[in-house]
Amino acid sequence: MRDNFDFMSLELSIDFDCPIPFKEGWSLFTFFSDPTAPQWNWRFSRAIVHESIHYWQIASSSYIMNLIEQEWNRLLSFEESNTIVEKCHTILNHTIELSECSFSNNDLLECWARFWEIQIQTPINLLTQENISHGKVFPAVLELIDPDSHFYKCPWLGIEIAMKEGVNNKVYGKPFRYLIERIAKATGVNSYSHDNFSFNNSNPSYASSIIFPLLAYESFQRDNPAQFFYDALDYLCKEGIVGLFNINYTSGSIELEWFYRFSRLNNAISKAPTTTKIITNNEIKSPYKNFSLELSKQFDLVSSTFLKPDRHPFEREAYNSIKKNGTNLIRIFLGFKPFMLSFSVCLPPPWISFNDYVKWTRELDQSAFSIKTKDDEAKAYSIWLGHIRRVKRFRNAEKAHSLGLSLDIFNTIEEIE
Repeated sequence: MRDNFDFMSLELSIDFDCPIPFKEGWSLFTFFSDPTAPQWNWRFSRAIVHESIHYWQIASSSYIMNLIEQEWNRLLSFEESNTIVEKCHTILNHTIELSECSFSNNDLLECWARFWEIQIQTPINLLTQENISHGKVFPAVLELIDPDSHFYKCPWLGIEIAMKEGVNNKVYGKPFRYLIERIAKATGVNSYSHDNFSFNNSNPSYASSIIFPLLAYESFQRDNPAQFFYDALDYLCKEGIVGLFNINYTSGSIELEWFYRFSRLNNAISKAPTTTKIITNNEIKSPYKNFSLELSKQFDLVSSTFLKPDRHPFEREAYNSIKKNGTNLIRIFLGFKPFMLSFSVCLPPPWISFNDYVKWTRELDQSAFSIKTKDDEAKAYSIWLGHIRRVKRFRNAEKAHSLGLSLDIFNTIEEIE
């Protein structure tokens, strides 16, 4: 087994034995309240965080919703006629690199998840855990990105380093590195390197950390995310807009900057000329076809439940931004801790397969299947088990088809206990 999230079955696969607290009934909310707690192996924590983010990206992206729907239609065709329909243009294009910027829609999807993974784990923890080294200058770098240090100054620098040199950085960090390079070229300010030890608010990583979350989100509302990312960034650079995000740094918090600058940046991105089209279909034909709608209803409560306006300035600003711009901000900034906690409660991944245990989270199932009794619970569990097996049968048949074999040759489906 390897760490993975299947966008069709909605199953998280985690290459670890299940921690005892999870077996004893801990919810993901408890875990996400402190995912960097000493009790968690950092690799385990990273896997849960990263794969859960992929699940939450579904609720944050009409592109992913559409991609899943195209695959779901192929599954239905297989079940109805025992034939494998060829993949459509959308699916085939997902992993093809855009010539202008050398990354694909899938690369951008992974980069989007990696960005929030870094935020959730915190840059200082992630760099230490992944043993990312910068030789003699690294201790000084750690002081600059450590919130507990007197020298704390550049939280965004940790994001850039993690994107350049962290786990799977060649894939996960590619779009972010492209963003930094374009901003550096547009502003004439070099990005961080071993030889460039200039840490200030003119560093392109500062602007990149503010721009990336909204630009990635808006890209995944389009039929070709990588193309829109390229088009919009090209517009922001040519119009001199990125330069406006390299000055007047006053808050000392990336989170505050997201909300301070949201309206202005959102307005600029919306004006970018592009050949891409907005996708408006936000439903998939699966047992959770209405979960995005249910999620929206739940999110209407988030400002009073998870945000504490009197606790932190960035939560107060987020609270005010939600009142002004609506709960869609939760999807845009899904890795912001109060929003992440709302996801973990409102939309926990329904099925997590560990090496030795399967955890079925019942919170969402209660909403989707109206669970009231033990019989209802057993019925809902059976529905989910059947859903996962349908996807596995389709995957097996698709593999056989690609090899020119009988479609049922890999039809042995492992039992899930």
